Amino acid sequence: MVGCATRFPVEPGGRVLSITRSDPPLLPTNPAYGTTLQVRWLGTACYLIQLGDRAIFTDPFLSHQSMARVWFHGAIESDALAVRTNLASLPVVPKAIFVGHSHYDHLLDAAECLRQPNWSGVPIYGSQSTSNILAGYGPEFAAHCHPVRTNTDRQPVSAGIRYKAFIAPHGRQLPVGPLL
Repeated sequence: MVGCATRFPVEPGGRVLSITRSDPPLLPTNPAYGTTLQVRWLGTACYLIQLGDRAIFTDPFLSHQSMARVWFHGAIESDALAVRTNLASLPVVPKAIFVGHSHYDHLLDAAECLRQPNWSGVPIYGSQSTSNILAGYGPEFAAHCHPVRTNTDRQPVSAGIRYKAFIAPHGRQLPVGPLL
């Protein structure tokens, strides 16, 4: 469940990282903690990306409901216990949650994440569809959603964190045929 990038200092100008399973996560007491990018994969496109105490969370999908289960079971519901268990293992609360697109396997657990201790003030960045889905959970959840501005300069999130979003097509869901 936890995979961290190989220890690699973050330097101005950037570097290409080769992500492989590595040592256990760095603790704040480690001198490299503030300069080493750590990436934890939690399934599908759900990652915690952390540099020191600055972190972002992507595509909150921790319930891991398969497409086959959805097709045959018919219910798509967040699993509160799975979300709570996965988030309890994280070393920091992120400064923001980014949702790439609003399919269930990228957004299903967003509201449940915001229900967790210390996560209630975390902003979510996503599309208008993301905001509409969160509104279905109640106005307090929709209030956390910030529309992503694409194809613009870097946008501030919090101290030391900015993003630059761009429009990208979704990949195929199946090896043959169009996107469903």
